[in-house]
Amino acid sequence: MEEIDIDKLRQDLIDYYTAAMFMVSPVALVDLTEVENADSEKVKKIALDNGFNLDNYIKWIINLNFTNLTFQLKKCYNVCNKYLFYR
Repeated sequence: MEEIDIDKLRQDLIDYYTAAMFMVSPVALVDLTEVENADSEKVKKIALDNGFNLDNYIKWIINLNFTNLTFQLKKCYNVCNKYLFYR
């Protein structure tokens, strides 16, 4: 399963409840406090209950091996040249 960026999700929930507290109801302070003190699983549940899409919080880890990539590009270049120019 993908790793969720809990810190970003928690901050977005805090922003969400802060806005609700000022625009709709001061009662949102209770929910805001719950988000601030919740563990990661509870934060996910609160986010889902409020319609947040957790796919927007997936951590993407890109690990490139440039040596292998360079080799593959050279190989592709050589194959393309043979195909295009020596047909």
